[in-house]
Amino acid sequence: MSDLEALHVGDPTFVGWFTTAAYFAAAMVCVLCALRLDRDAEGRERLRARFLWWSLAVFVFFLGINKELDLQTFFTAVGREIAKAGGWYAHARTVQAWFVATLATATLAALAAAGWGLRREWRRRKLAVVGLVVLVGFVLVRAAAFYHVGEALDWELEGPWSQAIPELLGIACITISAANALFREARG
Repeated sequence: MSDLEALHVGDPTFVGWFTTAAYFAAAMVCVLCALRLDRDAEGRERLRARFLWWSLAVFVFFLGINKELDLQTFFTAVGREIAKAGGWYAHARTVQAWFVATLATATLAALAAAGWGLRREWRRRKLAVVGLVVLVGFVLVRAAAFYHVGEALDWELEGPWSQAIPELLGIACITISAANALFREARG
């Protein structure tokens, strides 16, 4: 049986479904906030805020989709099949380590570029920034653990709630920040 045939997708647990629902709720609140800013947009600050909320909406929506579809498992299985067919499966750990390092570097570079471009907006949206950093950190740690890099670093993520707590914390920070901005816009 190949890795693709044995593939089971998603996180069919209460924690998994709850987390997915939280991602989609966060995306919806970010979209509502961005739409509100779309209607009332004036000046550069509004454009930066709108970009921030649309970006966060897309990011958390994608993470919600990934939570249910488990895309990293699918791509890992496909990569494993390609490595076996290509005869370089013996070097898979090295490829995985390079993949995680490249992912981490690209993610940090993207965060730095976004941080610079939105530097004035970040100060006003500290809670959203904290949520984003927590989620990005969570994704990177999960990627390292998923590709067995964590074993080499002696990292352990045990139990569904130990994995869900930082993820839910990041989602909550983004949701609360977007809701706060939305209500502030509605009042003011």
